[in-house]
Amino acid sequence: MKHKNLIVIGAGGVARSGKNTYCDIAQVLLERKRYKVKQFSFADKVRDDLAEFVFKKCDGIDIRNMTPEQKDLIRPLMVWYGTDFWRKLNINKWIDELDRQIKSISEPYHNHIHRFTRAQALWKRYALQGAQ
Repeated sequence: MKHKNLIVIGAGGVARSGKNTYCDIAQVLLERKRYKVKQFSFADKVRDDLAEFVFKKCDGIDIRNMTPEQKDLIRPLMVWYGTDFWRKLNINKWIDELDRQIKSISEPYHNHIHRFTRAQALWKRYALQGAQ
């Protein structure tokens, strides 16, 4: 589904650099101006995939609501799963997942906020330009 008014805002940075905080603040400001905003993150799908395992095997840790200490503990597993494991099987795994999420939106959003790394952002920009 194509949305004429789709605006993509990418936020990149190292772990715990404030990407989520930036997106949360941007969302509040844009919604005040009556934009519809939807946040996506490559890490959200990684969390979805690992949530049950982490909860069962890591003393009940909720991967979607971790303390800073728990994040430090679980992050290496997330990096291994998202990068080392999946990229060897499908280099575009997380970009394909994000594309599916965007295409599944049933109503046009004037603005979507995406959090992803600079490399992924550049790949996505070139992919979008190439598709036009």
